[in-house]
Amino acid sequence: NSLGGSSGTKRGKSSVFSRPAIAVTTLTAVLALRALALTSFDAGGIVPAIDRGRARPAASPPVLLSRFPSVNVTSDVWGNLGPPSVLNQDPPGTDWMKDRWQAASDMKGTAIQGAHWVLLDFGTHGSRIGRITKVMLDGETAYAEEYRVEAGFDGSVGGDEDGNEHGAGPVDDDGRQWTILYDGSDTEQRQTVHRSVEEIGTTGAKNKLPLHIVHILGPFPAVSTPARDDWRYVRVWIKKPATGWGVSLWQVDVYGN
Repeated sequence: NSLGGSSGTKRGKSSVFSRPAIAVTTLTAVLALRALALTSFDAGGIVPAIDRGRARPAASPPVLLSRFPSVNVTSDVWGNLGPPSVLNQDPPGTDWMKDRWQAASDMKGTAIQGAHWVLLDFGTHGSRIGRITKVMLDGETAYAEEYRVEAGFDGSVGGDEDGNEHGAGPVDDDGRQWTILYDGSDTEQRQTVHRSVEEIGTTGAKNKLPLHIVHILGPFPAVSTPARDDWRYVRVWIKKPATGWGVSLWQVDVYGN
């Protein structure tokens, strides 16, 4: 899939997706709550650290790996709000329009048809990950339930993955080999991988809706993420939105060592 873009439009008064501005004090409280949730989520502490060339030793505690300029974020669509690069900005943004990625074509939240993906590449400067332990998806009211999180490394070129089928083979045409960390449509996976869901903050709309719907996935079974020193990619396949709007994300955080 090629990276496409569509220009955003101003929110009209009749838009079902229009919402009054959120007070600065409310945003401050939301950020404090989100920071508290994410800090408690990882007992090892959230310490931004990523090694160049090789990963930390397996015995080191999991740390936040994704919020670095060297981690390149791309997606199959740009949508009507922020670029995919907002998904790993540090600190996370608070602007409802500029700091979210959304697979929508207009400010009414009209969903761009089909499945969509977001890809984090940790290896543009030679970095690799030894173990992926947890993934956090910070969604908005327009969140998703049916999605798949995958980890990948550079394998042999000439695989048989069909992009439209989202993983028909273990190696794609670019030589990337993938393993599934979590699949929301797989009952067995949902029982094996721990997932917690948290709603943080509310919009200023008449019908109060959550500002953040946070999914925390992991730890993952060793069979899903065997110890390697060359994990390079994390990809989120979003099969369909849980609401009538195009799916939207504030942040994608990856933890490991």
